Amino acid sequence: MTAFPNMNQFAEFLQQFNEESSRGVVLTSAAYLDTILENTLLAFLIEDHASEMLVSEGNAPLQTFGGRIRACYALGLIREVDYQVLDIVRRIRNEFAHNWRRASFNNQQVRDLINNLPSIGHDELDNDPDARYKMNIAQMMLSLERNVDRIRANRRQRA
Repeated sequence: MTAFPNMNQFAEFLQQFNEESSRGVVLTSAAYLDTILENTLLAFLIEDHASEMLVSEGNAPLQTFGGRIRACYALGLIREVDYQVLDIVRRIRNEFAHNWRRASFNNQQVRDLINNLPSIGHDELDNDPDARYKMNIAQMMLSLERNVDRIRANRRQRA
């Protein structure tokens, strides 16, 4: 198992991430996390087209970000703290995706959600919603990517 199997992809993401507007940061980070959750579920389930149909194809039951968050938690694939952070990210993503006029890290509703993210441990960063969001996202991505490798090593087998 490697420390971070997709380091080149992650480095590419971070470069793009740092060039984005606030809306771009939120939408691209949620999309990236959604992909990691998809990979987590596919790494856990048996290697079969039925698994892909459940997670990825058409109107798959586990195709939404929220559905994947809940499924990963309910199956014991992510920790409770991951579940809580991912749900906050999902809610922030929804604010940016559906409220075009007031979507910003300075919006009080978004700030309140960001304040529910774990502390970074540095007052200056904790009080900057943009920095707090980005640091939590980076930590979450690294943690979840490492988790996919561990889960794949223990993939479910056909009965």
